[in-house]
Amino acid sequence: MINMNRNNIFRLDKSSEFEDGPFKRIFSMISPREGWDTYILVLAMVGVAAWIVREAEWVETPGLWLIIFLSTIVGLGTAKTKIFPWPVSLATGILIGLIISIWQTSTLIIDQNALGAFREVIDHVRVWFEVARSDEINRDLIPPTLYLLVLAWMLGYISTWILFRFSNAWIGILLSGVAILTTLSFMPDYFIDRFYLFLMIAFVVIGRLTIVQRHDKWKNNGVLTKSRILNTFISIPVIIAISGIVLILANGIP
Repeated sequence: MINMNRNNIFRLDKSSEFEDGPFKRIFSMISPREGWDTYILVLAMVGVAAWIVREAEWVETPGLWLIIFLSTIVGLGTAKTKIFPWPVSLATGILIGLIISIWQTSTLIIDQNALGAFREVIDHVRVWFEVARSDEINRDLIPPTLYLLVLAWMLGYISTWILFRFSNAWIGILLSGVAILTTLSFMPDYFIDRFYLFLMIAFVVIGRLTIVQRHDKWKNNGVLTKSRILNTFISIPVIIAISGIVLILANGIP
């Protein structure tokens, strides 16, 4: 039921809300408060950073896209799990990422079963550190591959975990931006267009998160607003258009 107060502000009568069905309750439990569209945007933002790093072709990166996807899923899941203190959930996701990164790196080891290849990757890392402490040159590319995959996991996991745990997207944008700009410094100038794509997605993430937070504030105060889905279809195109104009103007400034 909708009531109007003396200031002509529409408010929802929460007493008349009907009970949600079981399917809707389950979907609400597994869905992030910020919305699945926000998750897709963050996944795209981190994916652009991984795409640019992959194009640098420093080393082989087996399973990079799988790691980016799983890191964001695990980040979302551990962020929503409030059973344990946040340091425990954060460390759990990092440990999972280390195991998955070693597993993906082990696919470069031939003539070994899965467990043997997993152990050999660890041996390669141990030997790499021993050689690094000496004056010898190590040309083994297995450890750099592992390090790059671990960094990719950390990028996706921390960006997603902080966003859905603390509703803060700036840490993820900062980490992705540093990774992209560092990589672009070693690449030809024509790759800069992908940085603009990253900025576009980052603008949309910030705008979308701001709208979600404002929508939740109004809802908690009982103020009548459009549905979140309708807000998504209305707000995202507007944010994209404004972001595009800003980037075009910024790119045209000498």
